[in-house]
Amino acid sequence: MCAWILRYICFAYGNLETGTWMLYAGIILHGVCYDFFLLPAIMYTEKKAGEKIKNAAQGLFTFATYGAGMFIGPGFRVHRG
Repeated sequence: MCAWILRYICFAYGNLETGTWMLYAGIILHGVCYDFFLLPAIMYTEKKAGEKIKNAAQGLFTFATYGAGMFIGPGFRVHRG
């Protein structure tokens, strides 16, 4: 959780003039945040959910962490023909 907080602080105060290093640090911390929160949570969900609801549990977890935009966004793509 500290890595998430530090990552958002880096993005909040980083800028292209004097704080470029903070932007890079925030990008690097993304890997730490992903590895130590999302992957264990996915594995825990996989282990605890029964065989019948495993897919639904993973879908609910994805919706809870990534939000509705991931599901709504593809419906609003511009089709050019």
